[in-house]
Amino acid sequence: MRSLRLAIIALAAAAPAMAGPLPGWFACTDWDSLDVAAGTLESRLLETPGLACRELRLRQGSAVECDADPPVMVGGMPAREVGAASDADGTRRVRAVLRASATRLRDATASRLGLRFEAVDAQRWIARDPALPRRRVEVLAREDGAALLVCALEPPRDVAAELALGIDESRGGIAGRVAWPDGGRPALRVCAVPREPTLRAGCVERAAGQDDFLLTGLAPGDYDVVAFALQDGSARRTVAAHASPLEDCAADAPACASGLLVPVTVRAGVIATDIDADRTFTRLPPRFDEVSPR
Repeated sequence: MRSLRLAIIALAAAAPAMAGPLPGWFACTDWDSLDVAAGTLESRLLETPGLACRELRLRQGSAVECDADPPVMVGGMPAREVGAASDADGTRRVRAVLRASATRLRDATASRLGLRFEAVDAQRWIARDPALPRRRVEVLAREDGAALLVCALEPPRDVAAELALGIDESRGGIAGRVAWPDGGRPALRVCAVPREPTLRAGCVERAAGQDDFLLTGLAPGDYDVVAFALQDGSARRTVAAHASPLEDCAADAPACASGLLVPVTVRAGVIATDIDADRTFTRLPPRFDEVSPR
């Protein structure tokens, strides 16, 4: 019997072990461990036994994605894919991919952490603790049916800078990137167009090669995000928009929509982030005429 116990102990010692803090990272419970210098989270994952990791090349920031064997247990559910990232704005993010529906993961996380999620669109929900506003928890639906749980620790707020940008108790903003249909990076006009006609649209112009955008000073409400090339030689103006996918649109295709416009909800004092304008349209409803360059 003693030899059997020793064999069991030896087998347990030989089995790959996940580092102790990791489940707390991915369950959004160990926030202090996320408050580290850029690249620290990624290095920790690369050094963790049981993870097969790869580094990602990003234009801004750094990231690592890993396969976990054995899986990391997150809120009682196994995650075989995990990752970490250091964003250029100072945000530190960890994420776990779970084989569960996004709504199930959202509800389970809300119950476990005592948070209330609000929908950004049909596939993404965000929750914050009002007392700890740097902490952001996100649930996203993947096309393959899996769901992502993201724990993001934002940098300390610069209130003076936010006020200068137009972010306060009555105004919010939208930040994201434009993916132009042919892979080009033209000069752009990016606009947030309200669905409520009493609200005002907001626009910003970006030079060629600058595909990121920040729209601020927006009153709370639902907005559609669209981007126009400022020098568009096509017979029909091509527009990139934040939308769910339908089909691909060729340049100059008549009245084509490659997706269904998905509104972005703006809240006072908050910038809605990671909003991509990556679906192509060659015709939009008349309410967009006022922001079109022509």
